[in-house]
Amino acid sequence: GRRSDLEMDREYRTADMLVIPSRFEPFGLVLLEGMARGLPIIASRVGGMPEIADQSGAVLWVPPGDSTALAEAIERLADDPALRRQLGSSGPRRAEAFRWERRIPEIARVYEEAIAES
Repeated sequence: GRRSDLEMDREYRTADMLVIPSRFEPFGLVLLEGMARGLPIIASRVGGMPEIADQSGAVLWVPPGDSTALAEAIERLADDPALRRQLGSSGPRRAEAFRWERRIPEIARVYEEAIAES
């Protein structure tokens, strides 16, 4: 069910990792939330998530629907504190690029160009 922002922050703070085994994920807001909070992430390579995080170094990718690969990735991350730190420290830098404060000027520019061309 729906949780408040405060409840979500508490959940993220107590998590050791974020696992997103989606088969379909158009954008990946949960991925960005986890990256912004510095969580190491395991995710299926689907939808917009690779575009968001491929170059970030914050995600262990698994094929969608492959429960064996997912279990192995969870075990690997659970057993390797250095890898968790490495993945977790990479996410916030990439997530910063998606903050509204950075995106609004780009969106405004696109609208201004469209208006100027019409």
